[in-house]
Amino acid sequence: EWSDLAVVAFIQNNETKELIQSVYSKELDTHTTDPSASGNLTVRVYPSPFSDQLRILFFQSTPSPVTVEVLSPDGMKIWTGYQKWATSSGEFTWNGTSTSGKKTAPGCYIIRISTGQQVITSNVVYQPL
Repeated sequence: EWSDLAVVAFIQNNETKELIQSVYSKELDTHTTDPSASGNLTVRVYPSPFSDQLRILFFQSTPSPVTVEVLSPDGMKIWTGYQKWATSSGEFTWNGTSTSGKKTAPGCYIIRISTGQQVITSNVVYQPL
């Protein structure tokens, strides 16, 4: 069934391993980290692959609360981080564990960053030592 399929693609800087642009598409709902396409919210997620700590930085021209979710490739929520106060920039870190503190399996994960008006997704690879 076509409705069960998703397309995930990303562009990565070979030197720094920083994700430059990513697109996640499911049911024709597409989001991008390209600042020209996303407007108010810009996100930097690095390094990928990572082994111990992933950094998720965000910048927005209109301050608002931010939520970061780590999802498995099939969309299952693994970890959630909240910044409840309105701010124009901030940072989250993810150490490869679930919200309950269990280590996650090596592999690809989707990082979903959302404000009240925008959602941006990025893809990362977790390769623990």
